[in-house]
Amino acid sequence: MNFIIQLSNGPTLGELTKRYDFESKELSSNFINKTIGGTLDGVNDINLRFSKKIPDQNAIIKEDINDYHNAIYTVIKKSDEDVLTVILDYQKYFIPPVDRYSQIEFDKFRTTAENYNGKNLLDWVNLNFNS
Repeated sequence: MNFIIQLSNGPTLGELTKRYDFESKELSSNFINKTIGGTLDGVNDINLRFSKKIPDQNAIIKEDINDYHNAIYTVIKKSDEDVLTVILDYQKYFIPPVDRYSQIEFDKFRTTAENYNGKNLLDWVNLNFNS
């Protein structure tokens, strides 16, 4: 697991935590059918990226704290492969910015990111694209 820390424009703590390669023709086809469907004939190659903003628990209970987490999903299906790749980049944004690295709770962030990945990403794939 890699940490990416940016302190300009307010610190961002990011961790590219999981990459899943699902080798399944059925899952790959279901993904394309449920996202593009019949809107474009012949589509069998897709690269989709989207994000989900998640409020931080501290932001809910502390005044003047607006920290949040951002889960960025990238889903890739290449036309010549029956593999659906799902990558999740889990980030935390600090608002207002922290002044020092010592204010960042790395272990807590890692645990939060791993819990999100272990539950939400796999549930999303299974509920929406497995038949």
